[in-house]
Amino acid sequence: MKIFDKIEKRLGENKIPFIRDSKGNEAVESFRKEWTFKSLDLPFISPTPACGCRDSRFLRDGFIYKCPVDAVSYKVVERFGIKNFPKPVCVDVHAQNFVSVLEFLDSFGSVERCNYCKVPGRLEEWSASNKPTLKDILYDPEETKLLKNF
Repeated sequence: MKIFDKIEKRLGENKIPFIRDSKGNEAVESFRKEWTFKSLDLPFISPTPACGCRDSRFLRDGFIYKCPVDAVSYKVVERFGIKNFPKPVCVDVHAQNFVSVLEFLDSFGSVERCNYCKVPGRLEEWSASNKPTLKDILYDPEETKLLKNF
């Protein structure tokens, strides 16, 4: 939140649309726990209308991702040593056939990561921690017992 005004200014300078929520994004008070390790087994269907990422793209390190959660889930995977989790789906912005590959990416209704997202999730009060655990992000904290399969 310390640099939010700078981010909003830069977006405006580049004519990138951005909408603040009704609270003005002044402080994070809650978040939704959506991670699951119980695959929903719904490959290649459109994400639910409740998915806030379904019409998004996300740019990170020269790659465009269909889903922002897919793009950053590697941090959770690395932090907690999770094995066999779906690899993110992305397009290299420097690819010679970038436009056609991007169109192919957009043709997918979902990515594999969608199978591990229980949208709309469970609303939780926000609190910061210097030592978060996997239970802090899981829809069902008891799922940590399933990790032996990952």
